[in-house]
Amino acid sequence: MFWSLYNHIQPASHLVADCDYAVFKEGVTPMWEDPANLAGGRWLISLTQQQRYLDLDALWLETLLMLVGEVLTPYGEQVCGAVVSVRRKGDRIALWTSKR
Repeated sequence: MFWSLYNHIQPASHLVADCDYAVFKEGVTPMWEDPANLAGGRWLISLTQQQRYLDLDALWLETLLMLVGEVLTPYGEQVCGAVVSVRRKGDRIALWTSKR
């Protein structure tokens, strides 16, 4: 299921500015107001505009594979989801976590 979806969407580096892709656990929305995210935080990878075409797609894919492959043990339960954000000044990949 993952690969059939991934292979039919645009790579993150081809998104227009101010667009995001978000992947979250079932029942969790990519909003800080969601109860799962309310007391949480995030880990950020910030990329320059020049890195968009060199690194963004590979880093986003690795992040997704970590999520769906459940390799973040023993802390995987604390991970709520991930967001890739394409912006004019630079891009970000964020791993959202809950408080445990």
